[in-house]
Formats: sequence, structure tokens, C-alpha cells
Amino acid sequence: MNKKLVLFDIDGTLIYHVGNEPGGWKKRYAHGMKTAWNVDASSGMDKYDGFPDWASGFAAVRQYGVTKGQYKKEFPRYIDAMHDYLKELGSMDTLYKPILEAVVLVMKLKAQKAYCIGIISGNAKKIGEWKLEHCGLENLFEFALYGDDATDRIVLAQTVFEKAKIFFYREFRPQDITVIGDTINDIQCGKAIGAATIGVTTGYHGSRIVLEKENPDLLVDSLMDKRVFDLLGLEKL
Repeated sequence: MNKKLVLFDIDGTLIYHVGNEPGGWKKRYAHGMKTAWNVDASSGMDKYDGFPDWASGFAAVRQYGVTKGQYKKEFPRYIDAMHDYLKELGSMDTLYKPILEAVVLVMKLKAQKAYCIGIISGNAKKIGEWKLEHCGLENLFEFALYGDDATDRIVLAQTVFEKAKIFFYREFRPQDITVIGDTINDIQCGKAIGAATIGVTTGYHGSRIVLEKENPDLLVDSLMDKRVFDLLGLEKL
């Protein structure tokens, strides 16, 4: 039997931002950039929403003269600084909460032997894992593709075949994979590898009009939509 692999984005798909971060969410990037390269290139970070952390950070700081070699050398320190920043704020306030409909879908999939589930996220591994832990979702996903060294989401998605084969001890065909996300990057990377794509409008950067233009296989306002269950071959609870 060919198992199916369902990959979930994190931000806007599994969780949503609720915390009142001093200075806004860009402050965490500013802190990381200042720590690693002594620059503040965070003002333009919103242009890179959906990009892997490696790619978005480099796009921002190279405008300030940071070379690729310098960036690569200090990237771990950049991520560590952001992680420590989030961890400190998160110890005092709730910054993220789970999207309950998405969690129900994950639990439904986990209960079926025909499915493997995982994460595909532009977050660096340390940041993505912290967000899931902060929301109490850290034990739901064993397999993950994170944006630590990917130049874009398509490159990240293309690694799924080799990495999933190693992790699950089985090969997945493109038609066995579904990518679920709230941005055009999620839909584009899924299409690039021949996977089915589900766009969901629960994120801040994925309006219905924007997502429709990418022609996902399915576009919904909630992952409890019956059409999601139909596409995945599940019976709705």
C-alpha cells in the first residue's frame, strides 16, 4: 500500500500570532541581525514572508555589505539570538496559539495508518521547534523540512523525496504528497514537486484573492472543510 505524506506549514496554518511583542515581530529579526552582523536590516523583512529563514535573512543583510561567507558563518548565531529573544518573551506572555481546526486534522491523520505527516516550514529548525513547543504541538510531528539552508521554498520542497525516504523507510511519489499552507509560497512549492496543494486562508498573508491566483487544488477557510477530508480520502469526524 502506498502511504500518503501530508506536509503542514507552521505560521498561519498550524498556529497564529497573538502576542504583543514590544516593537512588533520585526524586533526579533533586528535583534538577531544586530547580534550576528551589527546591522539592522529588519525594516524590509515583510517582503520575504514565506521565504526560508536562511534566504530572507541574507536578502535583508546583503544590502548592508554582508557577504555570503560572512552570512553563512554567523547564521547560527543569528538564529540563536532570535530563539533566545522569543524564548524570553514567551516565558512572560503567550506569543502563539494553535489553530484548532488544523490540530484536529493532524490528529485525525495520525490516527490512520495510511498517512505520514510532517512539517514544511521556512522557519529555521530551532525557531520552528520552539513555536510548536510554545503551542503544545511539539509531539505531533516527527518529520520536518526546515528553512535553515534552503535558498527558497521550492528548493526546500525538492528535498522531501530523499529525506522522507530515509526517515520513513519508504518512497513517496509526487501524487502521494499533499502540501497544506496559507501563503503562495506553500502552494508554489507543492506544485513544483507535483504534490496536491491545499491553500487555507487562516494566515495573515494569504487572502483568498491572492491564493486563488496560484490555483491550488483546494482553497478553504478552514481545514475542517469537508472538501479537505474528501481530497485526503478521510472520513470527517
